[in-house]
Amino acid sequence: MNVLVIDEMSEETRAGLNGLGLVLTYEPDLQSHALPSVIGGTQVLVTGKTRVTRSAIEAGVRLQAILRAGVGVDVIDTQAASERGIIVSDCGNADINARAELAIGLVLALDRGLQRGANGLGGALGLRGRTFAIHGWDPVAPVLAKIAQGFGMRVLVSARALTPTLAAEAGVHWADTADALYKRADIVSLHPEDPTEVLATAARIALLHDGATLVDVAGRGHIDLTAAAGRLTRNTLRLGLDAYDANDYGDDVPFAADLGPQLAVTFRQAGKTRQVDEVVAHQVVSALESFLTQRTMPGTQNLGPTRGAACLLIRHLPGPEVLAAVFETLKDADFAVSNVESRTFSGGHAALLRVSLPRVPGADLVSDLESLSGVLGVVVES
Repeated sequence: MNVLVIDEMSEETRAGLNGLGLVLTYEPDLQSHALPSVIGGTQVLVTGKTRVTRSAIEAGVRLQAILRAGVGVDVIDTQAASERGIIVSDCGNADINARAELAIGLVLALDRGLQRGANGLGGALGLRGRTFAIHGWDPVAPVLAKIAQGFGMRVLVSARALTPTLAAEAGVHWADTADALYKRADIVSLHPEDPTEVLATAARIALLHDGATLVDVAGRGHIDLTAAAGRLTRNTLRLGLDAYDANDYGDDVPFAADLGPQLAVTFRQAGKTRQVDEVVAHQVVSALESFLTQRTMPGTQNLGPTRGAACLLIRHLPGPEVLAAVFETLKDADFAVSNVESRTFSGGHAALLRVSLPRVPGADLVSDLESLSGVLGVVVES
């Protein structure tokens, strides 16, 4: 299998990939615009920060999978890959702990004025006994909650993914609404369940008391930056960001990165630790091994769910003619298939077909399937 790596990768990781028997091409200095001219024979592409565009994907005539050696797939045109049936995967939650650590680091820097050598909001308050609010419940949130509790802070959460009961089980306090969260918070950390969602809206930022802290290490687009800028200039808000590159300032960020002690900015440093690098390196090798043996990768981002609204369990005699008749019947009934799994019973005299469907089939379709030659029985799970 031909694998092209287009970003820096440790010698140990490359040795691990070579150990899988892959034909590895290592081009760490390749620029995004040059990728279409060299990707032709590549079956698996591994990228870190280098953007993979639609033109590169369309030029990859043998391309089967793209793996991000990092967290998130924002550098990959996932839509273009999906249109061509190409798997897009990343290294999952390799940077969970690192992001939680940086979030607390930004809170400490803003409280103590470490980033500018002086505190512009009346001196350090300290963290113990304060209310640490978590808006959303992404994979970083539970880790951060425990760290905040370790500092003696009261953790308050508002999230769609939690209920009051689940919040209690997680050891955190529950806020009925996001607005209630912002009103009660000394510190708010953003952890969106939908990566495109604006959590800290202008209305919610207005609810924060003077001197409150707002932190985002989850990515871009979660804060109304115009509203935040107004409070920064009035010196009534502390803001910690790890969502923007240095060259974004003066572009879509309405305040300078060196605005003052009420602002702490790091440039996408949340996941940049040696520990994260080690986890990513391990996951890259594991993902390629999985793809080599099973043609799947953990952390795949662009495949639909394996289970639909209903599932047909069809016991049948072995043979392609039975399978052909089953799928022809589903086609005639205008049923798309979400997922298919087939297993043979011991001895090879019968098989079990599991078919996921987007909606629950009616009695007529079940009857039609049961009447097919070679079908032994049909059960609907929903």
